[in-house]
Amino acid sequence: MGLNQIRFEKNFDEWNSKKKARDISNYKPPLVNEGDVWWASIGLNIGSEIDGKGSDFTRPVLILKKISKTFFLIAPTTSKEKSNNDWYVKVSHGQNYNYVSINQVKTIDYRRLWNRFYQLDTHDFEKVSNKFKDFISVKKYTPIFSDGVAGNPECNDIISFVSEKSQELNSNLVLGIDPGYDRVGIAIIDKTNNIDKLVFSTCILTDKKSKDYERINQIVNELESVIKKYKTHVLNIETLFMFKNQKTVMSVSEARGAIKYICHKNDLIINEFTPMQVKSSLTGNGHAEKSQVEYMVRNILKLEKDKKYLDDEIDAMAVALIKCW
Repeated sequence: MGLNQIRFEKNFDEWNSKKKARDISNYKPPLVNEGDVWWASIGLNIGSEIDGKGSDFTRPVLILKKISKTFFLIAPTTSKEKSNNDWYVKVSHGQNYNYVSINQVKTIDYRRLWNRFYQLDTHDFEKVSNKFKDFISVKKYTPIFSDGVAGNPECNDIISFVSEKSQELNSNLVLGIDPGYDRVGIAIIDKTNNIDKLVFSTCILTDKKSKDYERINQIVNELESVIKKYKTHVLNIETLFMFKNQKTVMSVSEARGAIKYICHKNDLIINEFTPMQVKSSLTGNGHAEKSQVEYMVRNILKLEKDKKYLDDEIDAMAVALIKCW
């Protein structure tokens, strides 16, 4: 056995044992955000594919895209200085620097994640995202291949398909809903580059003279129009608040169920939060007054001071602001 073979021999049996243990683990998915850097078991791989280190075969990875609550597009990182600017992006980590490997981007399941390391700042995350887009750009890299990607109809079909699909859903938009029966607050928040901006808000008002099923049908139809228009794929919705009136509880529960159904039908990821969680997330106090919540919503979203919004809209904005991916 030659020296090089000894040097690069990998213990795949040990990694397979670790991988099996992670696969059968049943812990709940952690709260993961785009731009987070997590320690992840990326394991042992083949050839020049990047490996994890240590007993758990881990390495810090950047969350480039949250595909779902449990599935992520990641880029491995290293603290070792890299000079290839086409393959690596230099980012800050406190007083030090790390290098994001955009040539080794892959998808992973949440069970590979161990713990959150740090959050990339907005500027660095945008730099990595743009560099990765350039890296996979057909125009830029077509000349590398002898037969040319552009000359391969099948490749072009795949690229067109991926491009079209990526435009069908806007993963940066979050739909926030304050559920109700008489009134349903709706807000769309754009979280591009971790900067929150209000895109749209409204309040669905149902006719009290209509039948209950007619009112729920109105809510569903108007909500689905918003979903299809803005193409959001994430819903943040408040859980049911306690009402003294039993009839009100039943009506709101029915409306809330219909709201969740139409969102599920349109493939939205559904996140539910209690009013206390919403208040605590925005103000640090789970028992904050409505005026305190509204102040924080207006401040975060930089809303015009003189512009008035219904309480239901403000509540929808508040729940939409909670980070959940």
